[in-house]
Amino acid sequence: MVSLAFGVGIITTLVILMLVDSRLALRQRLRKITVWAGAAGIFFGGVTGTFLTQQHSWIIAYVQFKTSVSVRGAELNVLPNFHQLFIWVFCVVPFFLVALLPAVLAVSGKCRDSSNDLRNVGIAFLGSATVWLALNKSQLLTDHHFLFPAKSVFLGVFYAWPKLPAWIRTTPLLLLCLISFYYYKADFLYLGTPLRLEAQSYAAEVQPQGIVAVDSLYFAKFYRPGQSLSYEVATFESYWRRYRDAIPEFARTAMLAGLADKPMQPDMLLVSAYTARSPDTQTFDIPCERPKAFGDRLHVLGRRWNLPAQPFALMVCRKPGR
Repeated sequence: MVSLAFGVGIITTLVILMLVDSRLALRQRLRKITVWAGAAGIFFGGVTGTFLTQQHSWIIAYVQFKTSVSVRGAELNVLPNFHQLFIWVFCVVPFFLVALLPAVLAVSGKCRDSSNDLRNVGIAFLGSATVWLALNKSQLLTDHHFLFPAKSVFLGVFYAWPKLPAWIRTTPLLLLCLISFYYYKADFLYLGTPLRLEAQSYAAEVQPQGIVAVDSLYFAKFYRPGQSLSYEVATFESYWRRYRDAIPEFARTAMLAGLADKPMQPDMLLVSAYTARSPDTQTFDIPCERPKAFGDRLHVLGRRWNLPAQPFALMVCRKPGR
């Protein structure tokens, strides 16, 4: 559902930009949109159709899309809890105040000339944001607006507008940069840490046995065909029942033939300190061993951050006898 809303949002942005182009007559604009949409549709449909045909995956693709819409789509298309401080800091300020409000002012204010670039970009941003909100409210408002292409384009045009005072152009952008840096701090604060050596050191001490649930940081290292589970997927214990029940009757027998009636239960868990930051939705009744550095917090730039000092520190959980 993330890809669907993201893709539809980009398509809406491009269509609106072509539609509001006053340099062309309306008939020429519609012809331009038709040619562009047709060419893009043929390319996308051809590549997707070729891949699904070669993989004999038409039914699987249909079922995956249908179950994702009915299960995950319904969960994502709800408004977040605006009583949380997180939403105000990482949504209301960087999205509503810094982007949406200026876009509304630009469209409804003195920029009503159809040839005004700021107006046109603002309309495209508001239109694509409306479409994305209709499909996926939760993720757009919590964090995906940071990755919203139309928002980035509008901010670049709006805050470069020479008629705005310098302090109005710079202050919101500096605030947005600070908020964005703090939200994505894990992508920057580990730059000076030799994580590859750390990962090799912890992995060398582990010998997987039986069915092992491995988190994403170590999955490629410890993957064994038929014996490896994704730890992140395994923690969502209730989801498999909902997805199974959402499979259409005509495909259920063929797709589930020969499969177990429930997922395998892991004999071991391999979980990094970085993954363990997030609370699990399911508690496995398996004894765990944590290295001493597992709970240490990162100390960088003169302060302590709510991130593990050694993100690859490995928690190993084993069932008795393993």
